[in-house]
Amino acid sequence: MVDTHKSPFEVLSQSKDKLFYFIFDVVQNPEARTFWEAMVSGNDVAWEYLYQGTEYAHLMDASPLIIEIKEGKPGETLLYWIHDYTNASRVFNSSVSAKNQ
Repeated sequence: MVDTHKSPFEVLSQSKDKLFYFIFDVVQNPEARTFWEAMVSGNDVAWEYLYQGTEYAHLMDASPLIIEIKEGKPGETLLYWIHDYTNASRVFNSSVSAKNQ
């Protein structure tokens, strides 16, 4: 059987000129939210609150973010930061670990 699992980083590196988005749960990653707020100050990143313009707009502080991932831009940096410094790294590696047991 061929293992077709790829990490998000492999997909990004092998898919030049493709458009990717990352859904970021700010409630589950408060330390990453602080990091993101420092990164997002420039105009070189596309992102939006998932709840913006919906009936859930009053929950904006808890709204997940949709962040565009582009090489060298803040969205990609956040993705790496979450992988390296939070418990979210379990999500990135869970299927690999399960296959190795």
